[in-house]
Amino acid sequence: MLSVNLLRRRALRVGLIFALLHLFIFVLFDFFVASNGGQFALLYVVFVIADFPVSILYFFSGAGVFSYVSDQIYLPYLIHGCFGTMWWFFISFFLCLFVKRRSLLKRAN
Repeated sequence: MLSVNLLRRRALRVGLIFALLHLFIFVLFDFFVASNGGQFALLYVVFVIADFPVSILYFFSGAGVFSYVSDQIYLPYLIHGCFGTMWWFFISFFLCLFVKRRSLLKRAN
């Protein structure tokens, strides 16, 4: 049985690995798209699928404050580079909560 502190430390470590890996792949992918130009920007669909819950922000890109932000910042940098990386960091914490809850349910039965 893992203690809560050990589980949190593992979640932090795994979250950092997921986030840094996502950011590294995104930066490499962006250099690839920037160097080839043209239709290669359509390959951002790969990140739309990988960052699915965060990718829903594309639907709000034309309304309100988000439209002002989209005029100032290239949206894939904001959505996938920033929010997508944070999403991959927090996935490990969601998994940690799931494992903890599951172990408590097993212990109760």
